[in-house]
Amino acid sequence: MTSSSVTTLHAPPREAPQTLTSFRGRHRDQTIIVCGCGESLNELNRPAGAVTIGVNDVGRLFDPTYLVVVNPRNQFKADRFRFVEQSNAQALFTQLDLGPVRPPVVRFKLGQFGGTGIAAGDVLPHAQNSPYVAVCLAAYMGARRIGLIGVDFTDNHFFAHTGSHPLARMLREIDGQYGRLAEALRASGIKLYNLSAVSRLTRLPKKTIAELAGAEAVQVPAKDERRARVFFVHYRFLACGDVFAQGLRHAAEALGVPYAEAWWDDAALPAKAREFAPDVLFVVHGRRFHQRWRDAFASFHTAVWLLDEPYEVDDTAQWSSAFRTVFVNDPATLARHRNAHYLPVCFDPRSHFEGAAERRYAVGFVGGANRTRERYLDALAAAGRLGYVVGGPWRSPALKGLSLGANLPPDRVAELYRQTKIVVNVFRDLHHFNRTRTAGSSLNPRIYEAIACGALVVSEHRAELAQAFPELPVFADPGEMVRTIEKFLADRSQFERVRAASYARLASHTYADRLRTALSICMERSTMTPPPIVAKAAIATPAHVPSHAVARPQPLAVGPLAFTSVPLRHLLYHVWPVKGTTWRWNIAELLRRIDVFNGRRVIAIVHDQRSDPPEAVEEALAGHGCEFIVARNDAAAGEAGTFPQLLGCIASPDPSAVTFYAHAKGVKYEPGTPDPVRRWTEALYRTNLDDWLSVKAHLERFAFTGAFRLSGRFRSHRNLAEWHYSGTFFWMRNARIFGRNATEVPKFYGGVETWPGLSFARNEAGCLFMDQPRQLPYHAEFWRTRGNRELDRWQAAVRSVPPPPDLAEPPPFDGHEWPRTEQKPDELAWCIAALLEADVGSLLTFGPSTGGVEWHVARRFRESGRELALTVLDPAPSEALTQVLADIEQRFGQRVRLIRGDSQSLARDSEPGAPCEAAFIDGDRSYAGTKRDYLFARAARARVIALHDIVDSDWHVHSRCCVSRLWAELASGGMRTAARAGTEWGGIGIVYADQQSTEAAATDVARTGGVGVEALTT
Repeated sequence: MTSSSVTTLHAPPREAPQTLTSFRGRHRDQTIIVCGCGESLNELNRPAGAVTIGVNDVGRLFDPTYLVVVNPRNQFKADRFRFVEQSNAQALFTQLDLGPVRPPVVRFKLGQFGGTGIAAGDVLPHAQNSPYVAVCLAAYMGARRIGLIGVDFTDNHFFAHTGSHPLARMLREIDGQYGRLAEALRASGIKLYNLSAVSRLTRLPKKTIAELAGAEAVQVPAKDERRARVFFVHYRFLACGDVFAQGLRHAAEALGVPYAEAWWDDAALPAKAREFAPDVLFVVHGRRFHQRWRDAFASFHTAVWLLDEPYEVDDTAQWSSAFRTVFVNDPATLARHRNAHYLPVCFDPRSHFEGAAERRYAVGFVGGANRTRERYLDALAAAGRLGYVVGGPWRSPALKGLSLGANLPPDRVAELYRQTKIVVNVFRDLHHFNRTRTAGSSLNPRIYEAIACGALVVSEHRAELAQAFPELPVFADPGEMVRTIEKFLADRSQFERVRAASYARLASHTYADRLRTALSICMERSTMTPPPIVAKAAIATPAHVPSHAVARPQPLAVGPLAFTSVPLRHLLYHVWPVKGTTWRWNIAELLRRIDVFNGRRVIAIVHDQRSDPPEAVEEALAGHGCEFIVARNDAAAGEAGTFPQLLGCIASPDPSAVTFYAHAKGVKYEPGTPDPVRRWTEALYRTNLDDWLSVKAHLERFAFTGAFRLSGRFRSHRNLAEWHYSGTFFWMRNARIFGRNATEVPKFYGGVETWPGLSFARNEAGCLFMDQPRQLPYHAEFWRTRGNRELDRWQAAVRSVPPPPDLAEPPPFDGHEWPRTEQKPDELAWCIAALLEADVGSLLTFGPSTGGVEWHVARRFRESGRELALTVLDPAPSEALTQVLADIEQRFGQRVRLIRGDSQSLARDSEPGAPCEAAFIDGDRSYAGTKRDYLFARAARARVIALHDIVDSDWHVHSRCCVSRLWAELASGGMRTAARAGTEWGGIGIVYADQQSTEAAATDVARTGGVGVEALTT
């Protein structure tokens, strides 16, 4: 532990485990190359350290990491089986008895023919040819990217002229099988590429070998990560021992990062750090380190990972500023520390993996004692369901009797998890140094580690669970916990489905992922050169100054910064509402796309004698949740007059946040904007805001992206920058911008257009459309000769996001095919149960579409012996809807009122009654429309309000669904809320309004004229 020498990546032991399950997740997040025996295999110049899975006799060419053989010995002609027998692979995977062979044999069972599901047991899907099994094995091992080579179906093998491929006649069927497998893997976040230029498979996307090994290969550390030297200063925790030390050590080895390590109390620590000369001194926990060493390491780039937030924030905030970079395990305390970044906890795939042993314990718990935990665990023990506890000290006699010890080493805890079906999680409740009782929002290591070991975790609710593991069962009280656990123990199929879904989401939560992120941030800061515009003289550089006299940004090749969830999307927008139609046209173009933005929407309005009043802009954007900055127009500064203030509104290095900046373009030409400028502006809105998938992909690789990128220094930019986005519409990745502190903007007209190129090199920025146009887009000739044609090509290439399969073809609900529902069955069932539990007698629904929700709510209420009055709002009800509503009255005897209108069109009543106790909102899914419906429901005195589509996903962005933004506001607004949601689509959230707040809201809404309920009371 205290060696100062560089630790290199160790080869796996020669004796491989004998079960398939022990390989589950073995190569998580890495790239694996699957090698068939076609001629294209000769093109593979196997890079050192690459993970390869070969089939049959690829050993003629090189020794693969692993070998797959699914054909019996007697099917190998001539000397081909000899290369299987004498293989130097680390393990040979087969379902057969092949006789004596050199590699350790790992048995598995053949699963479904042509199957695409990668389950957690000892089964792999198969098809006609061996590489199909090898691809499934790569996915089973946790690969993020899989390259396929030597699967050509052309004549001959790589080693000889052997004639036509025996399966060539079945090519169409096999091609379809690979295509379906690729689609299934992609849905799980795994990419499968065909690396062969001659392969006859057409359903797989193509990449060259060089591209696969290039910058996008997520398992290859970015250039600075490989070069960075890190010295770990470890801390041994009372409860979990050296688990963080072990995880970080394994992460450095997996990334190929040179490292050394020591414990915080090692007397030789300063000498060892000086000898190793690290780029980053990475301190775990930090309190004891700071108390002992103070500023002894001031000459190093020090970083600390605070792992007890928010429970000890009052203490950590007093000394965290002694470190150059701070990482916190919970985002709730980011604002309490200088230069802080969120770095969640995680798991170590070298220690936490599935095992083959029988799970002898039904339920277990590992962790320290507190009052809340004892209350929950006592209830579980009383129900006869708790198998063991580890930790304490426990006061309860029942828990003392179940204790396996006060402390166990990390490896022993992992083994215990592998022997347990369900691991219970109850969060910490003791706040040692947290006077304001800041609530925790993030997960603990127990959740990641237990899931990685193959257990199902049943957890106390916490907000981050809905994002990280949406399928995970949660509870709010001891009774619900016991019922939930008993349900999963009784239903094996549901247990396995939820457990496997949670396991599949572990891909981006390893120590290697966390170390990669931390080093990316640290290396940006440690190698950062002073921004070229900090000096005031630089801003005033005259246009005649030669370009070599101006500071150049230093590119930092820090590698990809992958999103771990759907990004939070902010909008910054500048408008000078010059009298005329142009600014209103710009606002209309923005409003068509306003629901791309689920974060802050900040609008800067500048005004003068040429402009309409700021109130006109505020009125045009009313209801859309915008914030406004109003100032006098500074004609010399233009947008640069308000941009620093806009930038300050979203100033956070949050790795999940992105920001789009634009302005009302062409207003200076009023009273008439030239047609080419209007066309240019339209193209800027379209190419930046109508292809979210491309924007997201760019922002994982670049600090900026936008359209119409031009290189070169320009007089209008005072020769300061070497590139810019012509038109000043661009996206930016907050973590890149604020991580480099690139926030100073030159204050001259055109300064904002200049700004990105001042601190970021051209290769750190992407281009969504027309890189280096030869002509300027505000000339008619540009659009006539090239622009219109290129825009048409761009539009044709835009990737649509297909609807989720279970939305396109909804499964039956409670066995009923009719009427169709557009909610996930488990979410709708949970919502109806909540309505029954709340004992409501009337329900108001918005946007019923097919009437499926109304029909099933009415049915469930009748089956429970309950009366329900339904009020349905629809501005244009279909015949199918009216038939469903009539069926509700006839079949279930429930009262139904259909009102032709919506919350916007219905007249306001100054004395709203109390017609509805509950509401279900699933109509207009824009932020403004959903909020309008919500306010209408509050005015109608609904005390239980359910909102559908609260999840944020790429599908929701593409569909302009922004219910998630309103839900985030409501969930943090002080009222009691509950939610059931996954990550792909859907999700239902419920707001419980107490009687006092409901009455106040109804009176307030009626008084201010927000919405009306007159039609409900007639």
